[in-house]
Amino acid sequence: MIDQTEKLYVHALCAPLHEKLLRDLRADSFDVVDLRRVSASPILPLRRKLKSSFTITGLECLGRAILEFERRYCGNKTECLQHNRLIYKYHEMLATMIDPRTLTCKHLRRSAASLAATCT
Repeated sequence: MIDQTEKLYVHALCAPLHEKLLRDLRADSFDVVDLRRVSASPILPLRRKLKSSFTITGLECLGRAILEFERRYCGNKTECLQHNRLIYKYHEMLATMIDPRTLTCKHLRRSAASLAATCT
């Protein structure tokens, strides 16, 4: 997780973070806060919960979160889920190729890694 005290440039980490978030949003199970075990500790206790056991409200919230992510990062211009892939911006590809932390492009799909190589 990127802390608020991060001092290095973090733009190259956008692509892998967006990939992970989209994968997590579309997963069948999630880590949710276990309200029965919450204490004064700043670390929240989590438990795994299947998407199929979410309430109607929970499913609606999840659907809206996925839709908003798709609208921002996957080119979705509608009000319906389209299950599109992440669309990388040119500057994200360039940052990925020049940052030593992401230079291997292992976090990118093969087509995106090829595109990133042409940016330099």
